[in-house]
Amino acid sequence: MPGCICNVMRLAAVAIPNVTITRLMPFFLKRRQICVPWVVPLMAMSPLSDASIACRAMEKTVRVRSTCLVQYDSNRYSVPARFAGQRVSLRTYASRIVVVAAQNVIAEHNRRFTRNISYFEPWHYVPLLERKPGALRDGAPFVNWQLPDAMLRIKDHYMKDKGGDREFVDLLMLAQEHGIETVAAACELAVEQNTLRLSAITNLINQLVEPTIVPLAQSSDYPRLTMRPEANCKRYETLYMRHEVAV
Repeated sequence: MPGCICNVMRLAAVAIPNVTITRLMPFFLKRRQICVPWVVPLMAMSPLSDASIACRAMEKTVRVRSTCLVQYDSNRYSVPARFAGQRVSLRTYASRIVVVAAQNVIAEHNRRFTRNISYFEPWHYVPLLERKPGALRDGAPFVNWQLPDAMLRIKDHYMKDKGGDREFVDLLMLAQEHGIETVAAACELAVEQNTLRLSAITNLINQLVEPTIVPLAQSSDYPRLTMRPEANCKRYETLYMRHEVAV
């Protein structure tokens, strides 16, 4: 019994923000008089660090809901849409939730101690927007989505017009393909140049991802011509006549 109580209190001091053993003791003393003999030993304890309990995770297999959520306790956490309906491994640490499939981490969230709340990562749902772009306007995963400032400005510009949600979804798909940093940089350039059309932003993205051609260090390294070019169209006619004779 003493060991169990000590472990609970020490883990809670790590898992719950701003909680110390001193603050936890009144809770146990009020409800469990059996704790009294161990109050003094507990006073000398210090909370465990995340590193010291990193390997102490509870793991279980769960099925991903059709809403791309897995449940732990009374809260729900999102995973990438392609895993909907599949079974995944849910690893629970003191301060985080890790979801694993085929030995690969597919999602990670801060562990929450609320009740009956869904926690979304909007990027998990972006592929679904290809079929339902209208969900970008009022879908739960996309409410108060924190994007780079330039992308938010372009989003507001697109949403003013009918069909603008489809254009912004195409931009989000480019972000998944090339990375959010590249697309955000292209959007900043587009805002500076006042060219907010999707085709112009796509062109800027292509310019950013094109490989850089390194020029040769010395002109002597360039290949040399073996035959000096001449502006003489009769040379073409001579070659053409030779081709006709060969045929």
